[in-house]
Amino acid sequence: MNRSILTKTIILITTGLLLLAVSLWVIYMRHRERYAMEPVSFEKRVTAAWPIAGGDSQLTGFTMLIPAKPKVLWRYRASASISAGPVSDNGRIFFGDNEKTFYCLDLETGRLIWKTEIPGGVTASALLVDDLCYFGSSEGVFYAVSVSDGSIKWTFNIKEQINGSANSFKIEDKLYVVFGGYDFKLHCLQAKNGREVWSVPTGNFINGTPAISNGRIIFGGCDGFLRFVDAATGKETGKVKLKSYIPASPAIYDITVYAAIYDQKLFAFDIGDEVEKWVFDGNKDSGPFLASPAVNKDYVVIAERNGTVSFVKREDGLSSGSFKVSGEITVRPVISDTQCLVADKDGYLYIHDIPSGKRVWRYQSGPEIAAQPAVCGDKIIIADTDGNITVFKGTN
Repeated sequence: MNRSILTKTIILITTGLLLLAVSLWVIYMRHRERYAMEPVSFEKRVTAAWPIAGGDSQLTGFTMLIPAKPKVLWRYRASASISAGPVSDNGRIFFGDNEKTFYCLDLETGRLIWKTEIPGGVTASALLVDDLCYFGSSEGVFYAVSVSDGSIKWTFNIKEQINGSANSFKIEDKLYVVFGGYDFKLHCLQAKNGREVWSVPTGNFINGTPAISNGRIIFGGCDGFLRFVDAATGKETGKVKLKSYIPASPAIYDITVYAAIYDQKLFAFDIGDEVEKWVFDGNKDSGPFLASPAVNKDYVVIAERNGTVSFVKREDGLSSGSFKVSGEITVRPVISDTQCLVADKDGYLYIHDIPSGKRVWRYQSGPEIAAQPAVCGDKIIIADTDGNITVFKGTN
């Protein structure tokens, strides 16, 4: 082969490789834009809002800072008991009671802004996104209401109880909401009008909230399967049979999902290959795991029903210590990188250091706390079974 032909061949090959690289880059960028979901940056997260159960779409229960030495700012009494944790954004709090009312309060003063009457009770935290508030009821109706005035925009009826909160994702600037129910299905709806896009059948009740990251939806239920679903299509891309039913929600950090089962085991799986990384065994005498795990960059924090809270190393599943509170714990802790906020059924609220477990603050509200607390900037919000919403403000 003469030098001229060889030179032309090299130029053609080089040009082809460059075109291939550009094409692959374009495909990657379009794929990333399509899902509009990138891994969470824990260093940059805004914490002045708590718009969803778990604080974010990955359900980490993470906040940059837990307010120091909090004191009661105000208290509001609803018409009935509250078992669904409050959510907050733009200076407002949203929650429902166990009978027939959904509320919006001013975060700073506790002033009632509006309330909406609905059939049935609200047993799970609402979801706040794009000027609408989404939640399900004990009568099986899923609602979208306006955050400005509480007017009902649309409803979707699954005719079975909805105990889990909703989550959301965007594809090509279109917003979708997903939730599970007692009809044994995970539902995906168009957020604008409530039309169903797809559903995933399971073998039993779904009590938790689906976690979402990078176009993947991960959820569990009472059939004992942890399921992995493609958000765009609703296609189940994988599932793992665990050793007991999954009563709550998973949490995601980076490419790993953490899920707790009733039989005192906490699992870590890598998303994509569904390979088990490790298993943490709780104390067999301490009662089941009913609460969802919380996760930061170093630890997964898991609470057992008997009041034991364990710090588990995120990378290898080894225990790094624990502490115990007086009452049962059934709701996810809220954590920062250095502290843990826990509520129990004796009506106590605690702040402990991570990983030493040293208690730095305790407050007794009185009634049982069966709803997850929320942290918004310098404020902590709790709900109790007597129907009280209590807001604390940090004093440092």
